[in-house]
Order: sequence, then structure tokens, then C-alpha cells
Amino acid sequence: MRKILSTHPLHPRAIAMLAGAGKLAVASALDAKTLTAEARDVDIVIVRAPLPPELF
Repeated sequence: MRKILSTHPLHPRAIAMLAGAGKLAVASALDAKTLTAEARDVDIVIVRAPLPPELF
């Protein structure tokens, strides 16, 4: 099963739509260190806001 990480919580309808695509998790924080660690082994990242410049 694919792992999906979203930077922010999603609308319940979006969560339902993604249910068949994989296991959804929401980032616990938006700093570069946390996002890097939590996104390390995911297949899909959903970005809902600007990311910290340190990620690029």
C-alpha cells in the first residue's frame, strides 16, 4: 500500500477519495527537518502551502 503525506489536514471528502490510493498521514510540523524525516519513505506528498526554502 502506498504512503501519502499531506502538509496540512484535508477535507473529509478528500480523505475519502484518497482512501483507496494508500495510507494518509498529515505532517506533524512544517519545519524542514520534520518534513524531510516524515517524507523520507512516502510515495506521494500533497503540498497545501509554501514549503520551507531549506528543502530546496
